[in-house]
Amino acid sequence: MSNPLSSYSLQSVLEKDKLKGSLPLEHLEDLEKKTFEISSSGIYVIEVNVTTSGSTPWVLDTGCGAHICVNVHGLNNSRTLEEGQVDLHVANGAKVVALAVGKFSLSLPSGMVLGLKNCYYVPAINKNIIFISCLDMEGFHFLIKNKCCSFDRDGVFYGSAPLENGLYVLNQSMPVYNIRTKRFKSNDLNEAFLWHCRLGHINERRIQKLRNDGLLNSFDYESYETCESCLLGKMTKAPFTGHSERASDLLGLIHIDVCGSMSTNARGNYQYFITFTDEFSRYGYVYLMKHKSESFEKFKEFQNEVQNQLGKTIKALRSDRGGEYLSQAFSDHLRECGIVSQLTPPGTPQWNGVSERRNRTLLDMVRSMMSHTDLLISFWGYALETFAFMVNRCPSKSVEKTPYEMWTGKFPNLSFLKIWGCEAYVKRLFTDKLDKLGPKSDKCYFVGYPKETKGYYFYYPTENKVFVARNGAFLEREFLSKETSGSKILLEEVRESQEDVPIFQEEHRLDLRRVVESIPAEPEVRQSERNRHEPDRFGEWVMDHHDLLIIESDEHTSYGEAMMGPDSDKWLEATNSEI
Repeated sequence: MSNPLSSYSLQSVLEKDKLKGSLPLEHLEDLEKKTFEISSSGIYVIEVNVTTSGSTPWVLDTGCGAHICVNVHGLNNSRTLEEGQVDLHVANGAKVVALAVGKFSLSLPSGMVLGLKNCYYVPAINKNIIFISCLDMEGFHFLIKNKCCSFDRDGVFYGSAPLENGLYVLNQSMPVYNIRTKRFKSNDLNEAFLWHCRLGHINERRIQKLRNDGLLNSFDYESYETCESCLLGKMTKAPFTGHSERASDLLGLIHIDVCGSMSTNARGNYQYFITFTDEFSRYGYVYLMKHKSESFEKFKEFQNEVQNQLGKTIKALRSDRGGEYLSQAFSDHLRECGIVSQLTPPGTPQWNGVSERRNRTLLDMVRSMMSHTDLLISFWGYALETFAFMVNRCPSKSVEKTPYEMWTGKFPNLSFLKIWGCEAYVKRLFTDKLDKLGPKSDKCYFVGYPKETKGYYFYYPTENKVFVARNGAFLEREFLSKETSGSKILLEEVRESQEDVPIFQEEHRLDLRRVVESIPAEPEVRQSERNRHEPDRFGEWVMDHHDLLIIESDEHTSYGEAMMGPDSDKWLEATNSEI
């Protein structure tokens, strides 16, 4: 008895999807689970089950002669094949028709896209087939271990195929985050990671709280793998565990701190930034500065705005002993406004921990945001202001609600947030005369949220301009799919000379010097050589005491000693002027 497939016209039957009902049962059984081989005249396939309804998995195979797909969707640059142009044979000689050939783009759970060249469209088969030999020639590396076949190229993981019923079936359900490439499926991106990037790389706990509080649109939360940008941008020491009394109302205590100068100037030639953080709500302001001397003016700007908006007055201001906070003008202003100045002891930035942590967090997040974009490091100023805007709208473990809600009494709107640094298409603004046939938009970068108006800041690299536009087409998912360099962002604070003003003021030092000079020199007293240590009860005063002694030891103790020194002429001139 001849095989009916030898003279059967599959082309017309496949188009009507009636192949299974047209073949006798015994011949359908003969077609199942056949071993395929390749020849010069045709392609022999590993398994040819007649198409039935249901899913069509992808199988990794070494015996098939080409890639085979059962669905035309995903087949790009395809060309139709004439009947008999390419035949697929089973071991018993039966033929199955290939209707088209092209390149199939297979999206993988890792976020990678696998391009299967010369993939044949054969709807009569119920399993897609990936020919391992073809991928091997393209540089893919395969590893079979623990009943699973995984493959990668150039060290980048693509996918895995667990062993099922004797076949390695490609895993297409479990999303896998590829740290090196930051690639995700464009239609199934991890929403939690998307918001992680939109909100300036905040931690998962904050994202979960925003979702649980209803501030984010409802989505199925899926944990994501470690973010490489966070690893590059954040690395901290153990926190300081000291506690201080909390303020009981808005503006009850404001923490102030200056950070800089930075290793790279921001656009606009800014080298510093100053932060003001409300103790009660943890709501914060940040201002860029070119010089430290601008601190006083920035404080007055901050004071006028917040007191006018809240109808309250600042009660206390906590800072370190930086000279920018202890100028006569600054001190007089605080006294006139009835603001209590709280100065931390020398050498103890932990006592101004709110500002110290805020500045550290700002820099960490800026580095994480910068490591995920192609923008120059000089855009750190825009990244800083953007994250300062977002952190006010994110939960803090120090307060029950978001700082924005405690500050304004309103729920924050997060729906308009975008991933900082992503590309966007914006309606053309920089051409005098639009070409009717030319493009209607320009490719820009999203770099921030303007304070004065609704909209977004965009950077147009062609003309090196930053401008405000109401909206744009943001390529967030494409941005996350781009490869990143993985290089560390070198944005650090350059430590300047210590400017802390000691507790003993200058006029006290002068008085002590005069006393020392007026006392005649006495014979040196023999002292014990035993090492002595200051008792703990002196605390932070000990270091300042040493500073004072060092200054005193540089002064001459007698007139004769002064006349023998290298600056004797100046001493003599000063003596004559006093006489």
